Formats: sequence, C-alpha cells, structure tokens
Amino acid sequence: MPVVSIIIPSKNEQEYIEGCLESIKNQTFKDYEIIVVDSGSDDTAKIAKKYTKRVYQEKKAGPAAARNKGARLAKGSIFVFSDADCRFKEDFLQTVCDRFQKPIGGGICRLSAYDYEKRSNAILYEMINTVAKTLISMRFIITSGSCFVYTRDAFFRAGGFDERLLTNEDHDLARKVGKMSKFDVFDDIVVETSARRLKRWGFLKTTRIYVKSALLYFMAGKTLKEYWE
Repeated sequence: MPVVSIIIPSKNEQEYIEGCLESIKNQTFKDYEIIVVDSGSDDTAKIAKKYTKRVYQEKKAGPAAARNKGARLAKGSIFVFSDADCRFKEDFLQTVCDRFQKPIGGGICRLSAYDYEKRSNAILYEMINTVAKTLISMRFIITSGSCFVYTRDAFFRAGGFDERLLTNEDHDLARKVGKMSKFDVFDDIVVETSARRLKRWGFLKTTRIYVKSALLYFMAGKTLKEYWE
C-alpha cells in the first residue's frame, strides 16, 4: 500500500500534464501512486497513461467531483491534490512526508510560477503566499490553490470536497479540516505552477477575479462562474 496518493483532476491539460507527471516520476521518494481523473478532454488521458495506469473519467463538472473520485479510489495515507500544471522539486514528496510526522490534518505549500513573463506576475504569487500564511496564522483557514495535502483520515472525516462548489472547494475543505485538526503552511516547500491565467487575463483582472471569488465564497458561500470562462 503506497504512503502517498497524488490525485490530479484534469480537463484539456495536454499542454501541461506531462511536465507535472515527469516531475513526479523524478521524485527521490518512490512510495506513491498517481491517480488522474479526467473530465473528457483532448489528449490529456492518453498522455497520463504513459505514467500511470490509474486514469479515470468523471462526467460531473468541477474539480471537486474529480478530486473526490480520486480520493475514493486512493490507497495512500497521505493525499496530495495537485493541479495538472504543477511541477515539483525532486525532494517534494520526501519533505511532505517528513512534515506529516507531526499531528496535522492538512496543509498548503508555497507557490511560484515557472513561466511568468513580467515581474508583476511573480509579485501576485508572493501576495497569495503572504495572505494565505498570515490568515492561517490567525486561524482563518484559506488555501493558496494549485496544491494542497491532507491525511486520508482528515479528508474523509471532513467529508471531502463540496461538489456543489465549482470554485473555492479548496477553501471549504481546508476550513472543515482546520476545525478538527491543525492546518499548516509548508512555507519552505515550493510548488511551481503555470502563470497561464495571468498571461491570459493580465495582473489586474487576475487579482480582481481571485479576490472576488474568495469574497463571494467567504461572505455568501457561492461560486464565481466567471473563473472558468
């Protein structure tokens, strides 16, 4: 039975998923499984099958449904939920396992972009990291998106991701776990992700959408459909 289950939801990720899976293949820690849950898209599943036999389909819309399906099929005691455009340093899994030697239920990593074009792009990621770290230290649980980690026990005790939420399902689960156990910030574990939305939307629009989406959830428990347009 693997120690870590890496669960990746995907839709139209053929441009990014191989880089993600290749970085997982290069991990120094080898006791893991990869589960890709695809929502009927391009060649993503075909590419993923080069790295793992555990590629599944999910018809229900939204990353929450895909992540929950992956979790139900997972065998590990630690769940790493990763977006398909993430990339990991070789010691990522080993360092994560070391952190979970302590009694914690979940946590987030520090984000950076591997393909940003402007200094303002990097600044936005630093803002996200700082805001998340500050709020969590004040016991206001929030995630920084893209990659988060939970123990199997904490995930299922919290009821998994709320599939009614098309966005902010990550904040919602983190808050539920944080009420039961410690939710931590792994500030020294850097996960790289793509700045593709920044490239498409620009700094101001991206900031506005992220802030609007979070406020809509925390104030009204709703989803921002504009995020996926």
